[in-house]
Amino acid sequence: MSIATIARGVSSWVRKNPVTTAAIVGGGVGLVVGLAEMTKTKKQQVESMNNMTLANPILNPFGWMVHAFNPNSQEVSALDSPIVKYLVDRNNKNYQEYYDNLPQSDKVAEFYKNGGKGVTF
Repeated sequence: MSIATIARGVSSWVRKNPVTTAAIVGGGVGLVVGLAEMTKTKKQQVESMNNMTLANPILNPFGWMVHAFNPNSQEVSALDSPIVKYLVDRNNKNYQEYYDNLPQSDKVAEFYKNGGKGVTF
């Protein structure tokens, strides 16, 4: 069986079943993204949430472009809206409270999971 024959078969099946195809592709993408998010550390999750908040054009109409072009930027600038500043500060405060309540052995594990970022002894 040639590749062209397989491609025609898949193409005709996709044309006949567009909703099923969308569900299969969407489910696959969702599983991959979900797995990537589940394997992140708490600090990485907070950083991702801050990046999404800072680069959101609805919440941050003047400052989103700065953060969209520089995704590593976690700093709140003068262009960022007050609601974004509040959300980022709250996320960082919640992580700091989580980190402060960890036992010392878990703090060391968190330090190594994060590659040494965001942990002070």
